[in-house]
Amino acid sequence: MDWIKSGDETTLEEYFERRLGPLEDIDRDYDFNVPGIADFIEYIKTHGSDEYIVIGDYDTDGITATAVMKIGLEQYFRLKGVNKIISYRLPKRFSEGYGISAPVIEDIPGGSTVITVDNGIAAIDEIKVLKQRGNKVLLTDHHLPVVIDKKNVLPPADILIDPHVDDEGFEDYCGAGLAYKIMKRLLPEDDPVLPLLNAYAAIGTVSDVVPLIKENRAIVKSGLEVLNGRRGILTRGLKALIAGLKLGEKEIESDDIAFYIAPALTAVSRLFDSGAQNALLTIIDNSRETAAKRAEALISENERRKRAVEKAMKEADGILKGKELRFPVMLKLSAGEGIIGLVASKLCDRYRAPAIVFTENEYASNELKGSARSTKDCHIKELFDRHRELFMQYGGHAGAAGCTVKNEDFEKLKAELKEDLKDYKPSGRVYDLELSPENAMGTIDELKKYKPFGEGNREPVFHIKEKALYCSLMGKDEEHIKFGFNGVDVVAFRQSESIEPVKRKPGVTVDAFGRLSVNVFKDISRAQMIADDIYAK
Repeated sequence: MDWIKSGDETTLEEYFERRLGPLEDIDRDYDFNVPGIADFIEYIKTHGSDEYIVIGDYDTDGITATAVMKIGLEQYFRLKGVNKIISYRLPKRFSEGYGISAPVIEDIPGGSTVITVDNGIAAIDEIKVLKQRGNKVLLTDHHLPVVIDKKNVLPPADILIDPHVDDEGFEDYCGAGLAYKIMKRLLPEDDPVLPLLNAYAAIGTVSDVVPLIKENRAIVKSGLEVLNGRRGILTRGLKALIAGLKLGEKEIESDDIAFYIAPALTAVSRLFDSGAQNALLTIIDNSRETAAKRAEALISENERRKRAVEKAMKEADGILKGKELRFPVMLKLSAGEGIIGLVASKLCDRYRAPAIVFTENEYASNELKGSARSTKDCHIKELFDRHRELFMQYGGHAGAAGCTVKNEDFEKLKAELKEDLKDYKPSGRVYDLELSPENAMGTIDELKKYKPFGEGNREPVFHIKEKALYCSLMGKDEEHIKFGFNGVDVVAFRQSESIEPVKRKPGVTVDAFGRLSVNVFKDISRAQMIADDIYAK
């Protein structure tokens, strides 16, 4: 076993207090100041005749941030008696890349007012071009600014809103959360559109893996109420997407956003260059005629994306099988560019080590596009910095990066990175609290007050070590296994083969690590642990 305990906490209160701060504050109605919002509001109120265009991004945060800004501004002008349509432009994932680029600029009408969401802080030259063309630029972003000689270098926007630029208040909004915060200031407190914007912001916040603490926690908690139908009204498109993902039959939680809604919104852009447009149209569509069809198409493309990832993982397994594993895990695949990041993430999780996956750049011969994911033990951007001369282009942060290299430089880069990490050892997996089986259901009830879970407020991993009362195999091929205890069942999917010698013995001692949930069968609720790892003897 390579599991280690994360800290010395013995109770849930201690565990969450270390992460969330004083527990009496966790449900406070936070409202941190972000410099620039007041200027933004004043601009909108005094420039009603402007032509506005929102520039977003192709990931879930960029899509939902665009929806918040577009619908929020249209509602503001509607309240003023003006039927104004707010235009938008999302970049094409493969041919244009992230944020504002030359092709995006070509599509922006001269003299219009540009509003960026989830991008713009690093687009110094591009915003200079827009200003030279006579555009006004209202920049809203949550990424780090460019730093030269230890000083922030900012684009010449007319108004700039980025929590990382001025160290005041809360810095960890995503693009959609920041757009929602602006709309909360622009629209009346009881405006019927605000709950919908809150739902978009919750989806963006969870999908962008920003810390679910303080104001972000409040955004997601209240947004989940909207997604679950307890307040506000969703668009027909978003409701159809939720129904099509079979989420309307249960309580939607933050995990459902992360594992179902967000992947469905990004799948189409991973498969098609301009696919993000389809995702945005789906969640803002309120038409009886088209909303359900759009949602159905999105779900269908998400199934295609899943199959593409499965195929790519099989290809990766074939390449890695039988080879001595050295880090980073680095390989070339035939998968599409929109898939390789997902494969890198899966390989990183599996080996608990940095993983970099490359594929041919279909828009430029002799080039490879790469996507990297890493662990907390290896800052992948800094690793790339050491070999900047081998990259045509790269960027990222500690946990993820993207890059472009020449085909002929791949093997040299691979050798140099592996030399850098020759002493890398995967860290042990972490659990948080011991669990007595008979207390499992009470623990599940107590966990509810600390939700929603996510980055910065991680759901605890529990450890059970007990003699099992019974053991049963599940699945058509008996590939799953369940151990029963007094008060909780432990279910291990696709792990029965790993404990072959004991899986039919009664009274075996089980070491299990996993998260708690409730299984309802024939109207009977029982606590269960879904095991991440399990040992039995």
